[in-house]
Amino acid sequence: MRKSMCKYQACLLVGALLFLVSLSYGQDGMHKPSKKTQKGFDAAVEAYMANDAGLALELVSEAIERDPLYFDAWMLHAQLTERIGDFGTSAQSMSNAMELKPAAREKWGVKWCGLLHRSGQYIKALEIWDSLSDDVIDASRTDHQLLEASLLFSVQTIAEPEDVVASPLKGDVNTNSAEYYPAIFVSSDRMIFTRQVGADGRFQGQEDFYEAREVNGLWQDMGPIRGVNTRGNEGAPAVRGDGRRLIFTACETLKDGYGPRQGKGSCDLFETRWNPSTQRYEEEVNLSALNTRYWESQPSLSADGSQIFFVRAQRNEAGEMEQDIWFSTRLNSGEWDKPQRLTDTINTPGREENPVLHPDGNTLYFASDGHPGLGGLDLFVARKSEAGEWMAPVNLGCPINTNGDENSLQVFPNGRRALFASDRNQPGNLDLWEFELPEKMQAEEVFQWSGHAFNVVSGLPVQAEVVVLNSAGVPLFQMVSDPKDGMFSLPIVKDEVLTLQVSHPNYAFYNRSWVPRKSEADRSNVVVEIPMTPLEVGTVLLLRDVHFETNSAMLDEVFQPELKQLLTTLLGANIRIQIVGHTDDQGTEGFNIELSKNRATSVSTYLHSNGIEWDRMEILGKGSLEPLVPNDSEANRALNRRTEIIVID
Repeated sequence: MRKSMCKYQACLLVGALLFLVSLSYGQDGMHKPSKKTQKGFDAAVEAYMANDAGLALELVSEAIERDPLYFDAWMLHAQLTERIGDFGTSAQSMSNAMELKPAAREKWGVKWCGLLHRSGQYIKALEIWDSLSDDVIDASRTDHQLLEASLLFSVQTIAEPEDVVASPLKGDVNTNSAEYYPAIFVSSDRMIFTRQVGADGRFQGQEDFYEAREVNGLWQDMGPIRGVNTRGNEGAPAVRGDGRRLIFTACETLKDGYGPRQGKGSCDLFETRWNPSTQRYEEEVNLSALNTRYWESQPSLSADGSQIFFVRAQRNEAGEMEQDIWFSTRLNSGEWDKPQRLTDTINTPGREENPVLHPDGNTLYFASDGHPGLGGLDLFVARKSEAGEWMAPVNLGCPINTNGDENSLQVFPNGRRALFASDRNQPGNLDLWEFELPEKMQAEEVFQWSGHAFNVVSGLPVQAEVVVLNSAGVPLFQMVSDPKDGMFSLPIVKDEVLTLQVSHPNYAFYNRSWVPRKSEADRSNVVVEIPMTPLEVGTVLLLRDVHFETNSAMLDEVFQPELKQLLTTLLGANIRIQIVGHTDDQGTEGFNIELSKNRATSVSTYLHSNGIEWDRMEILGKGSLEPLVPNDSEANRALNRRTEIIVID
């Protein structure tokens, strides 16, 4: 899973043919190598054509050692070292070739600048780029546009680096095996990560999932997770915020295929649920609605489990490999909708990898080599506009990004702390590292809010729909409580007016509006009990947040979450109700009786205008005759101003 599908190099034959084009330029009679050198060089070309790049590199290096003025040999050396990812050597080899034949810049100048950029020699690359003629640089080509933008960005960002200090993750998670692809729970103190078992860190071993927990600032390895790991490879985990849904990637092998699993393509996405009774993950299922005959991997699940982002690699009509970020939304049935490719604001003709949707639901981190960057895969952040569209991504800059490949980024729910995988301490052995994101790259802070929905009569768990809405009534997060224990956990944005709604067709709904504070975030391990009253004759639904104009029966033109929830209940249940209005003791009793009745009438009018028949509703106004608490304070008077819905049939 660590290797991207699109990192597979182009076939050697195509590379050799490209190189032979350069030979036709080099053979101009200006320099004649010795017969022995020429013979060795010809043997290097034959090895290259025969798909033996290692031998080709060895032979061309010997040719250069015998004749350092051999242009064609330097050009082949540059191409071969580029293929193995040694961009510094490749750039130097091409620089040597260009020094031997300055006129070759007209043909190879853009390629030269690209290699210098990939090796981190940004200033030199930009100087050479500025020296190239307009005949060399084609301003209409997107690859030329990208390289120029990347050179300008790179020179600027290395002059103004971000103040970032990374350090290995504290605790015992990092080992002599490779650890990578962390997936963090919204509680911030748990994660699932991938470990390469029985290998030396260079991808020969088996990939399994492990769990870790943070205790007193140290991450403790809790061992392999139960129910998912097999003798095959499991990689790229993504968890719902509470960890009760896990989506991961499994790939087929030449020897065993998918093993006990059923797959559609070379790599597929699978989903499994946590069983609180057995304390293990259940048997996974293939997400056939998302998978194709191609390659799907690197999933990221929204904190409420309602959206998934993933990477798909497939060939287009021209036979070219495309690697883009796709997304899908979970339907009410629990199935996934037909996936859609993210717009070209995010996706490019290059590679996009490792999408990570932050628990705030509005911040997307990902890796790409198709946006201006420092070379290879850089990390980017994109945010949603108020209209819900993804805006132009921003490069995370230096030193987070380098001229190498960066990915496997995960950002904690606080929006500041981040994890990534790196082998900078021990080349070839990935470990998890952490750092603080620069402020402009941070996501919005969220914390976990957990609840327990249960039948108030029997005490049994209730599988209820749970929704968090903002002050405008737009759903932010939603999920269904677990039928096995009634539990749910949602990400909550602090310091914003929110409404929590819990509903089930056979129960009176639960509604709460509040502004979460930091103190409540610090108590995120507390579970709020949500008693659900069966919807039957005599059941009373207490509406505290129906908003009227002051001293009036006119409904305020603001979002009315309780009225919408009441409407949904009535549309789904064949019941008759009595709507009872109540006031505080301010004003005369006659005025309050009339006001409470008129307010109950306004509620019935709202319901009728949205499809509820008149004969399903009765109206009653009781003024201040039945207070819930003494009217001796403004807070108590607010409690007494209410609307009650009583099931009468």
